Amino acid sequence: MSTPLNPVTRQLIRVQQHPWLMMAGLLLLTLLALASAGNLQINSTPYMIGDTHPSRIADHDTKRLFSNAGEQAFVAIDNPDGDIFNRHSLAAVEQLSRAFETMLLISDQDQQQLTALAQQDTFAASATAILQDGLSRQDIPAIRQLAGHPQLDSQQQQWLQNLAVRLRPVKRVRSLASMEHIEAFSGGLSVAPLMQTVPATATQRQALKAAVLNNPLFINGLISPQGNATTIQVEFTIEEDDSPAMLLAHREISRIIEQISNQADFHDRVYLSGPPMIAAQTATSMEQDNQTLLPGVLLVIIAVLAVSFGRLQGVVAPLLIAVLALFWTLGSMAAFGVKQNIVSSMLPVFIIAIAVCDAIHFLATYYRLLPDEADRAARTQAASAALTKLFWPMLVTTITTMAGFFALSWTEVIFIREFGLFVGLGVLFAWLVTMLFLPALVILWKAPKPRFGLLVSQLTSRLMAALGQLAGHGKTVVALVLVLMCGGLLYTQQNLTVDNQVIGYFEESSRIRQDDAAINANFGGSTVVSFLIESQQPDAYKNPALLNAIAQLQQRLDNNALVGFTLSAADFIKRMHQVLSDSNRAADYRLPDDLTQPMLAQYYLLYENANGQDLFDVVDRRFANGRILTVLHSDRSSEVGAVIDDILHQAQQQLPAGVTIRAAGYGEILVSTTAAVVSGQIQSLLLAVVLIALLVIAILRSLRLGLLALLPLLFTLVGVFTLMALTGTDLDIGTSIIAAISFGIGIDYAIHTIAALRLSSGQNREQLVANALQYCGKPILINTLALGLGFLVLTLSGYQALVNLGVFISLTMLFSALFALLVLPAFHRPDAPQVSHEQDQPGAEPANA
Repeated sequence: MSTPLNPVTRQLIRVQQHPWLMMAGLLLLTLLALASAGNLQINSTPYMIGDTHPSRIADHDTKRLFSNAGEQAFVAIDNPDGDIFNRHSLAAVEQLSRAFETMLLISDQDQQQLTALAQQDTFAASATAILQDGLSRQDIPAIRQLAGHPQLDSQQQQWLQNLAVRLRPVKRVRSLASMEHIEAFSGGLSVAPLMQTVPATATQRQALKAAVLNNPLFINGLISPQGNATTIQVEFTIEEDDSPAMLLAHREISRIIEQISNQADFHDRVYLSGPPMIAAQTATSMEQDNQTLLPGVLLVIIAVLAVSFGRLQGVVAPLLIAVLALFWTLGSMAAFGVKQNIVSSMLPVFIIAIAVCDAIHFLATYYRLLPDEADRAARTQAASAALTKLFWPMLVTTITTMAGFFALSWTEVIFIREFGLFVGLGVLFAWLVTMLFLPALVILWKAPKPRFGLLVSQLTSRLMAALGQLAGHGKTVVALVLVLMCGGLLYTQQNLTVDNQVIGYFEESSRIRQDDAAINANFGGSTVVSFLIESQQPDAYKNPALLNAIAQLQQRLDNNALVGFTLSAADFIKRMHQVLSDSNRAADYRLPDDLTQPMLAQYYLLYENANGQDLFDVVDRRFANGRILTVLHSDRSSEVGAVIDDILHQAQQQLPAGVTIRAAGYGEILVSTTAAVVSGQIQSLLLAVVLIALLVIAILRSLRLGLLALLPLLFTLVGVFTLMALTGTDLDIGTSIIAAISFGIGIDYAIHTIAALRLSSGQNREQLVANALQYCGKPILINTLALGLGFLVLTLSGYQALVNLGVFISLTMLFSALFALLVLPAFHRPDAPQVSHEQDQPGAEPANA
C-alpha cells in the first residue's frame, strides 16, 4: 500500500522526468554564486562585538576625549649590546619615526579605481587631477570633494572617504625623537621634545640617557628600565575595525622597517605589536586555513564515502552536492556584504561535512530499492521511491539542524552570529541541492548498487548487533550513564573555566607571539585598558581630592603583577612637582603634601604656557574627564577582567561624589567579548533546546518522545564539557558554539533511533532493540564518521580556538550517536504498536542529518 504523495514531493518527482534541464538550472545558479563568491572579502579585525555594545561606546568615548587613544602600532627597538643610546640606534629611531609620520596607505586597486573614474566623462576632470603626479596628501581635499558627487554610488563614496583617511593615516608618532620632556628653568617650566636631533657626541648621548631614565613618565612605556630597548608608538586615524586599512598599515610599517634595517650600520632587533599586527597575523592564519581546511575536509569525506559505499558514484555524488552548497553559501555571504572572519573561516568544513549526510541517506535508500541491471526507467522509479520515502524526514532534520545553527545568532558576538546564520543557510542549500540534483544525477548516471563498503559489510552488521545487545540491557546502561554524568556535571561546575585571548591563540612559532613575548619582557606589556574617570563639572581635575583618589587607584594598579605601566594626570603633577622642587630628587616624584586647587590650576597653567600636549592623553581640555592609562602583560580575559573588577570596586569607595568610572579600551573589549560568549552560549543553548524540542514534539506527535529525544544531547554536553574541564580547555570563542551545534546536528541521531524503535519488531525487548539498531545503525555510523572526522580537520588550523573546537565538536558527534543508540532504547515502551520491517515500505525510513 503506497503512501499518498504531498504536492511538493509530487512536483519534485515530476521535475526528475527532465534531469538534463534540472542539471542545467543548477549549473546556472552555481555560476552566479561563484561570480558573487569571487567578491568575498576578509575581516581580520580582533573586534568581535558591534559598535553599539557598551564596551565599544566606552572605547569611542575614550578616543573622542583624549589624544593618544586611537589604534596604535607598537614598534620596539632592542639593542643586542644592551644600550639603545648609541649613535646608530638613535639614528634608526629618528629615521623610523619620520618615515612613519609621512607614510601613505594606498594600494594598486586605488590607482585602478581612480583610473576607471577618469575614463568616465562625469568624473574625468576630478579624477585626472588627483592622479596627476601620483597620490599624495595634497589630494585629500579633492578626493573628499569627489566623494560627495551625487552620481557616485554609496560603495564608491565610502571608498573615496576611506582613501582620504589613508592618505593621512598617522595622527602622531611617539618616540625618543618626539616625546615631551618636562624640565624646569629659572623662568618656569620647559616642555620640549626629547631628541630634536640625533646627539652627535657620546657626552650628549649620555645626557639624553640620563634624562630619559630619570623621568618616571617614560619607564616601561617609552623606554625599558635597563635602557636596552625603546618603543615607537604609531597612532592611526583609521577606524579600529577597518581591517583592509590595518593590513595596509602592517604592510607599510614592515616595508619601512625592512628598508631601514637593511642599512649596514643597523644591528638592532625589531618587534611589532598592536592591532595592525593582529589583523595581519589573523589574515595570514585565515589564508593558511583556507589552503588546508578545505582540501583536508574534502579528502576526509572522500575517504569516508569510499569506505562506506565502495562505488565512484557514492563518492562523487555527495561530494558534488557539498561543493555546490558551499559555493551557494559563499556567494550568499558576498551578496549580503558579509566578510569572512576568523570564526567563519571554518564554514567550509561545516558545510562540506554536513552537506553529504542527506546524500548518504538518499543513496543508501536508493541502492536498496535499485534492482540489478537497472535501466533508466528502473533508476527513475528507484530515485522517485527514495525521494518519496525521505522527503519529509530529511526536511524535518534539515530544519532541526538549521534551528541549532540559527540559535547562534542570539549573541552579541558578531563573528559567531554570522557563522551560525550562514551555516544554517548552507544546510538549507544542501537539502535543496540533494532534493533537486541527486535524483537527476543517479537517473543519468548508470551505476550498480554497492558490493563493498560499510553499507553492506557484515562486520558493520556484527557491530550493530553488539550495540543492540548492550542497549537491550537498557536500565543498567542508563543507570551507569547517569552516575557518570552526575559526577561529570559536578566536576565541570567546579573546574570548567571561561576565558578568551587573541595573541595566545596564534601558533607559538608565529612572529606575533614571539614579538609580543619580547615586548612584554622589555616593557610594561601590550594590552591596553583605560579607566575613564568622569565628571559633569569642568575643572573637576583641579580638585586635589580627585587627584589623590586617582593616585591611590593607580598605586593599586602598580602593585598588581599583571600591570606593567600606568599613566594619569596625577603623574604629570608629580613630575612638575619634582622638577620644580629645589632638590629635584626621585623622592620628590609625588603629589605635594599641601596640594590645593589654586596650586593645581597653577601647575596646569605652567604646562599649557609651555605648549605641552601630552597631558591631554589622560585629561580632556575641559579638565572634566580623565583616565588612568593601564598596560598589562596579559590578554587573557580572565586576568584582565580580574584587574578591571578590582579597580572598579575600589573606585566606588575612593572617588569623590559625582565622579564615575568606566573601563574601556582593547583589553576591556576582550573581557566583554568573553562575557558575550558566555551569555550567548546560554541564550543560544536555551533557544536551540526550545526550538528543537517543539519541532521534535510536533514531528513525533508526542510530548514524551519529544523530550526524550533531548536526553542523549544533555548527556553529550555534560560528557564533552567534563572532558574540557579534565584537559584544562577553556570555554572560549571556539568551544562556545558546541552546545547549540550539538543540539542542531545531534538531534538527528535521536530521531533516527526513535523512528527505528517505533518501526521495529521482535519476540522480546532485546530482539526488538537489536533489530532497530540494525536498521538505523549503519546510516548513523556513516554520518558519525563523516561529521566527526570532517570536523576533526579543524585541528589543522593555525588558530588554537578552532583547534579546540575541532577536537570537541568531533567528540560531540561521537557521544551523540552512542548515547542515542544506547540510552533511548531503555525508554521505549514494549507495549507500543510495532510495524513489520518490510524492505520497500514507504515512509519507513528514519531521517538522516
